[in-house]
Amino acid sequence: MIKLRAHHLLCMLTFRGRGYTPTFSANFAALIARMKSGETIEIVEGADDICAPLQGTNQWHCDEEGPQSRDELALLELNQKLFPDAEIGSKFELNAEIFAAAYEHFQINGTGNACHGCQWNSLCNDILKSEA
Repeated sequence: MIKLRAHHLLCMLTFRGRGYTPTFSANFAALIARMKSGETIEIVEGADDICAPLQGTNQWHCDEEGPQSRDELALLELNQKLFPDAEIGSKFELNAEIFAAAYEHFQINGTGNACHGCQWNSLCNDILKSEA
């Protein structure tokens, strides 16, 4: 089972191999492959399996207010638009079709409030525009 914080459900849609470190990026890519194959995801509070490679480095920011705020906003957005009834502790499966449908929704409707203030927001928006 993959432990995933709420805002990372949005991040995974535009992840294209760029990240904080090469280890972080490789881990993120591997987790996305597992998600697309249908492995169960559990929404957790705080640091998750994507954050793990940053633990103990100067890149660690997973316990700061910004990511926690993005998680709260992402849960609202996910409930309204992508994954109804998503909350901390929710478990569900993704597959390539659900992933593609979520990406299409994200592409049409934009990154939303959960992504404001994120250092990757402009990159994600550029990806969404370039792949339209």
